[in-house]
Amino acid sequence: MSVRREFPDEDGRDGGVFTPPSSVAAPPPFLPFTSTWSLPNGFCSGDVAPSLALPREFGTHQVSFQPLDEDCGLFQASVHFDRQVRITGTVASERPFLLLRLPQAGRVRIGLHGDEALTETPEGYGLFLHGRVGDQCVIEQNPNEASNVVAPMIAVDRLRSMLAGMRVPTVIERFIDGHGDNFVASPKMSAAMRRLGHQLNTCPYTGDLGNLYRQGKLFEVVAGVLDDLDDRLQPRRPTVGAERSTVAAVCDLLLADLAHPPTLEVLARGVGLPQRRLAEIFRTVTGLTVVEWVLRQKLAQAADLLREGRLPVKEIAWRLGYSQVSTFTTAFTRQFGVPPAGYRRTVVSKHAVVGAGWGE
Repeated sequence: MSVRREFPDEDGRDGGVFTPPSSVAAPPPFLPFTSTWSLPNGFCSGDVAPSLALPREFGTHQVSFQPLDEDCGLFQASVHFDRQVRITGTVASERPFLLLRLPQAGRVRIGLHGDEALTETPEGYGLFLHGRVGDQCVIEQNPNEASNVVAPMIAVDRLRSMLAGMRVPTVIERFIDGHGDNFVASPKMSAAMRRLGHQLNTCPYTGDLGNLYRQGKLFEVVAGVLDDLDDRLQPRRPTVGAERSTVAAVCDLLLADLAHPPTLEVLARGVGLPQRRLAEIFRTVTGLTVVEWVLRQKLAQAADLLREGRLPVKEIAWRLGYSQVSTFTTAFTRQFGVPPAGYRRTVVSKHAVVGAGWGE
């Protein structure tokens, strides 16, 4: 017997009917990760059914785990959201652990409960020392931007034995000595670390040989982390309210005319800060440079205008400050994976199909 449940669209209206499949594929034999999803309007997984996977109408969030032994393992995640979705998850572990998230593609915002979020890209990976077992993580990424992440997980006991007798950075030393603090950092992705992530993600062996291969790579990964950290690296300084207010004021100035945004020099003068200091604060608060933030806002507005369907692509490009449609098309395609015209056709097609389904 199928169960039909109403689910709202992003603007809060009833979006139609979601029908869970009659048969659901069995979960992986061992997945030490539980998660829920939610939309910006408050609609979440609990409104549909307990532990129900993300509906296909919203995108895909696939996570697998390969245990290598009782003290370490390997997560692999592939994510593609069709709309803004937030994933809140918890890694099931009775002991503190190190988790490295090595992005292979895409951009992801992720943070631990109570700590500032960081942005992972193929240029910068995520380093998480989970000293407080059971803390939740929050994962977000842009709609229509696929990401792929491989994430080695190493329990504190194994990490302690791996590093026995070695001089290690202070944050690692405190962690393996049993201090219960979380630590989050985003080191630059070196060529060696990028290669290791790819090798873990595409292991050529299976069975016991595959496990041995991956465990050997874990030693290389830990060595790479030690190269990326030193005693000068400290946990991120919390952003104070004054800094957030400054960035909010800068964002207002930028949003006032996205087609012709003020220069960093003008912005810095407007908030009374040196340019370098403003750039540093802006990136700390938003995870983006000013240029990256403006581009993201432009393309988000472009997507909204394309969904409305009233303006031609050329007009949208002009409104957002692009003198050449080709430049706009290149930027939009890089962000959303399809050109503007293709994005509009996809949205119209989806609405037509979904609308037909609701009318049945």
